[in-house]
Amino acid sequence: MSNLIKDWHEDRLIEQCIAPYAEDLSNDTAQLQPRDNHRLLVSCDALVETIHFLREAPPDWVGQKAVRVNASDIVADGGRPRWLTLSLSLPADLPVSWLQSFMTGVHQACRSLEIQLVGGDTTRAPDHIAISITALGEVEPGLAVARNGAQPDHLIAVTGTLGDSHLGLEVMLNNPNETHETRRRLLHRHFHPPDRGAFARAAAARGYLSAMMDLSDGLGVDLPRLCRTSAVGASVALDRIPLSEDGRRRFEPEEVPACGEDFELLLTCDPRHQAALTALALETSTPLHFIGTCTAQQVVHWHYQGQPRRPRTSWSHFAGEKSPPKPG
Repeated sequence: MSNLIKDWHEDRLIEQCIAPYAEDLSNDTAQLQPRDNHRLLVSCDALVETIHFLREAPPDWVGQKAVRVNASDIVADGGRPRWLTLSLSLPADLPVSWLQSFMTGVHQACRSLEIQLVGGDTTRAPDHIAISITALGEVEPGLAVARNGAQPDHLIAVTGTLGDSHLGLEVMLNNPNETHETRRRLLHRHFHPPDRGAFARAAAARGYLSAMMDLSDGLGVDLPRLCRTSAVGASVALDRIPLSEDGRRRFEPEEVPACGEDFELLLTCDPRHQAALTALALETSTPLHFIGTCTAQQVVHWHYQGQPRRPRTSWSHFAGEKSPPKPG
């Protein structure tokens, strides 16, 4: 039997490659029951070949990334991801082995994050692979954290280190001769966003957070988005943005806000919760770094060692959003 998508019937693809990793695909709808006294959270995201990944990337790592970046939206609301649906558009000349490996990665991520695959769709694509996932999760009433609660003088913090996912993309696209150890480390960071769920849910449940979102398009785009929603500004110290050893070797300070796809958490809190939030971060083994303060003036100021700096332009899918709001 041929190993190309074009020679496989859709039902056979689903039955042999996808259904083994799903809860139940016997019906076109999934019946989901959040626990009593919980609210349902829904988020969807897409990954497109040549935009979010290359076909030569390990398919199981693409599957890991597809699940984890969608779960990140639920986590950033203080919720717990529980289910997802998966829609795939596949070129006819794609080897079935690619799909099989991709689904292995999907399954591994779902198992790690305790998520169930409960439905989806498969269609034929003309040229490029397109992946669309809808993630569903739950949160107790009153505990969801939105982007609109930041106030002047609230502290701004991020988890993890920023820029490593961008370095992984650069290695994949432009540095084929990078050492094997460095290449694998950075590519792993690009395709395996960290799970900050335990920290986010505990911080939300204890009322430590005033606003939160995940960093998908880079600090230079996402922080102004949070500020606009909360009607505040920000003052951010570029020299306090956390970097890995790789990042410290490769980045100029103004480059880091332009780096996307870290899927770390961006959050704000009242200063009176700083000590408790720091203790919770240690308790959950979550790197947490305070990088700035919210301001009443609705503009984002960036500075390095006390001197104003203008961050580099961040990635955007559309020309109308190529540049972050003008720094003060």
